[in-house]
Amino acid sequence: MSKNLRNSGRSVRSAAVLAVCILAMARSGASAPLKTIEPGTLQVCLYPGFKPFAWLEHGIWKGWDVDYLEDFAKENGLKFRGVEVKEFNGIWRTPGEGTCDIAATGISDTLDRRDKSPGGAWSKTYYTVVRAYLIRSGDTLKDIHDLRGKTVIVTKGSTADTDLQNRALQAGISGEVTIHYTDDEAAAAEEVKRGEAFAYAGGYGSVKALAPKGSGLKVTWAHCNMVRADGAFKEYSEPFSFVVRSASTNLPSALDNYIVGHKYAGTPNPPSVKCEPRPDVPK
Repeated sequence: MSKNLRNSGRSVRSAAVLAVCILAMARSGASAPLKTIEPGTLQVCLYPGFKPFAWLEHGIWKGWDVDYLEDFAKENGLKFRGVEVKEFNGIWRTPGEGTCDIAATGISDTLDRRDKSPGGAWSKTYYTVVRAYLIRSGDTLKDIHDLRGKTVIVTKGSTADTDLQNRALQAGISGEVTIHYTDDEAAAAEEVKRGEAFAYAGGYGSVKALAPKGSGLKVTWAHCNMVRADGAFKEYSEPFSFVVRSASTNLPSALDNYIVGHKYAGTPNPPSVKCEPRPDVPK
């Protein structure tokens, strides 16, 4: 047998072995290695002020987003490391800035935030939330007009902030609602309980977690998110997404695949509140 024929035979056998390996990987669901800032570790930027999505307890990260991304990291052979971000406003920029691989903690997916997060890839929607308010059990809040002359606490730059401002502007009472900002939901709830503020505005899941039975607080006025679209105010549903560092090879697609196949543990929204999806935000 000639040398060329022997080499040709080896090439055919090598190609066949490679094809079998690729087929086996496809059948087993194996994926390409994920590139992260620190090899072997998934660093996630988290804001500790949005319980139950994320919070710090004796130096340990807990919450719905934390559990979800810890499982994602484990499934991909990565260690999980939370990176604390002191202010929520702008957390969506951190992956593109190289601070972490993923930004989390109840980040509403909006075109404005997408435009202001270069180097970040927005994931598929993993949870959808509605807006709600926390007030004292004996108080009443049915709509924006009940906030005239009242003080409302929100997290600066959050959707609760823009929803409140948009509704007040639409109702013509923007100058009659006093807005105070906070970086601590639990502290805001205590202010409401003491009567120092009338209400705290947040996502339904977060607000519900702040009003356990016997707390003297209640959740009220669950509603869709008010946004400006096409030159008008409109109510839409509010999708939550993770922001992934685009330079982290294979990470954005791996997280999207995980979201498709894994249920999120967040509190279901009230069935009475039906919100139309935003047509201008990718799913």
